[in-house]
Amino acid sequence: MNQKQTTQPRHIELLSLFLNGYTGMCAHMDLTCQKGLKEAAPLVFSKWYYTAIAADTLLSPANIIAQDLNSKNEDKEYQYTLQLDPLEQDLNKSEFMLLSYSLESHPLVDDLRKITNFCVPACKMDENLFFMEEDKNTLLKELSHKHEFYLEYLTRLAWWMGLFVYMPAIHTKKVQRAPYCDTLFAQSTEFILKTAAEAACELAAERFSFSMDLEQGIATPSFFLKCLVAPAETDQIFIDFYKRVDVDIEDIWQTQPNDLTEDDKAIISSFLFTGIMLDKWFISPMSSFFGLIRPISFTPIKYFSLVNNLSALLIMEHNIGAEIFTPPSYYTLTSLGQSLFGDGTEEEEKYKMPNKLSYDQILEALDREIEITRFEEVFYMGAEKDILSIHASRKDQPEFWKIIEVGITTPLDEFCRDLCAAFCMDDTSDYVLTILDENNFPLEYSPVGSKKSINKTGDKTIEHLWLEKGDIFSLATSKTNQLTLEVLEVTGGDPFILYPRVKAQSPAVTELEKFDEIF
Repeated sequence: MNQKQTTQPRHIELLSLFLNGYTGMCAHMDLTCQKGLKEAAPLVFSKWYYTAIAADTLLSPANIIAQDLNSKNEDKEYQYTLQLDPLEQDLNKSEFMLLSYSLESHPLVDDLRKITNFCVPACKMDENLFFMEEDKNTLLKELSHKHEFYLEYLTRLAWWMGLFVYMPAIHTKKVQRAPYCDTLFAQSTEFILKTAAEAACELAAERFSFSMDLEQGIATPSFFLKCLVAPAETDQIFIDFYKRVDVDIEDIWQTQPNDLTEDDKAIISSFLFTGIMLDKWFISPMSSFFGLIRPISFTPIKYFSLVNNLSALLIMEHNIGAEIFTPPSYYTLTSLGQSLFGDGTEEEEKYKMPNKLSYDQILEALDREIEITRFEEVFYMGAEKDILSIHASRKDQPEFWKIIEVGITTPLDEFCRDLCAAFCMDDTSDYVLTILDENNFPLEYSPVGSKKSINKTGDKTIEHLWLEKGDIFSLATSKTNQLTLEVLEVTGGDPFILYPRVKAQSPAVTELEKFDEIF
C-alpha cells in the first residue's frame, strides 16, 4: 500500500500559505542564517500544519485537510510533510509529500525497518550512538520525514526497543541489527505500531527524567500513556505533571506578580523548559511521526517574530528547539489513535470540526482572515527611525564581544539591563553608564532607585545620548564587571528585522554560552 503521495492539486493553495509566509520573511535575514533557516523549514512547517490559520478556531491545515480526505477514508490519518531539495537554495522549490497512516501500512514502521536494515551486516555510530554524518545523508533520502530530528528520534526509539546490538570493535563503536528485529517485523503493522507507541511513552519518560534531573516515579511511562489515551488541554497536563512534585501551579497562576515568592518564580521559569520537553518528546512525535494524535494551537503563526527569533538563535549558535517546540493548546486522538488506544469516549463538541462547510467553502471563508493577519503583521513591522550598531566587549577580556543593533528610541534603562544580561553581569540594579560629552567631560547615568548622585536613565532613551559613529562609552556594574561600547555605524532600520538584536558575536562568547542540548 502506497504511504506516500504527491501533493493533491486542490491543497496547493492552502500549503502555499506556509511557503509564501516563511520564505518571504527568511529572504530578509542575514546570509549566515539562510542555511539554518532552510534546514529548520520542515520542523517549522509541522508547527504551522497544526496551528489555526484563524485565531481561536479549529481551522488548522491538519484539520482542514483531514476533513477533506477522510470523507471517504475514515480509518486513515493524513499528513503533509515538507521535502527539501539539498541541492536547491530556493525554499519555494521545495515539495510537499502526503503521508498516510493506517493499521495496515505505516511510515514509521517502515522507517524502523530501514534504519535497522542499514546496520546489516554492521555500521559505525558516533560516541552518542547515533549514525555518522555520512550515513545520515544516505538514510534521510529514504525516510518519510527528511530532517535530522526525525532520524535522531527513530534511532533513540530503535535503541529503546532493542532493535540494535553492539558489536565487538577496537577504537570505534559498531552496531548491527538485533535478532529481535526478525521476531518484531514478522508481526502485523498494528502490533508493531502499538509496541512502538508504548516504547515512545517510555522514551518520553526517560528524556524528561534525564533532562530535568527528576526523581524516579515522577515522569513515568504510565503518565505519558495516560496523556495519549485520554487527551487533555495542555494546561491540564502541566497541572497534573507539577502535582507529581507536590506543586500546585494553579495557585501560582492566580498569584499577583508582586506576591510571588522566589520559589514561585523558579517554578514559573521552569514552565518554558517543561513545555519544550513535552512537545519535543511526546506531542510532536505522537502527531507528526505516529499520526496518533492531532494537536491544535489556537494562535496563528507570526512569521515576523518566528523567523527573527530563529535567526537570533542561529547567529548565537543556540538550540532552535526553544522556538520550534512549543506545546499546543489541545490535542485529540485521530481515527488511527482511536483504533489503537481509544476507549470509545466521544470527543467534546467544541473540538469537532464544522462539517457543514466543504473544503472550498472553508478556504473562501479564510481569505479575509488571512488578509487581516497579513495586514497586522505588516502594521507591527514598522521600521525603526535609526539603528545603532554597537560593538560591546568585556574591558578585561576583549575577546568576548558582541555586535548589537538597537533602535535609538529604545529606553536607556532597558538598553543597559539587556546589555548586562547579554554578558551575564550580576547586580543590574545599580549599573553606571558613562559617556563623554562634547568637552570630553564624563556624563554618568544610573537606574532610578540608585543611591548614586548622578543622572538617572528613567525617562530617557538612547536618542538622548546623541551618539555618533566612532563614539566610545562604557557600562559597569562593578570595578571588575565593565563593558567597552563603540558605535560602529548609524543606519536606517529594516522593517523586516526585529530590534534589538545580536548581529554577531565572537567565537569565545559562543563557546561560553554553549550548553548541553538536552531538550
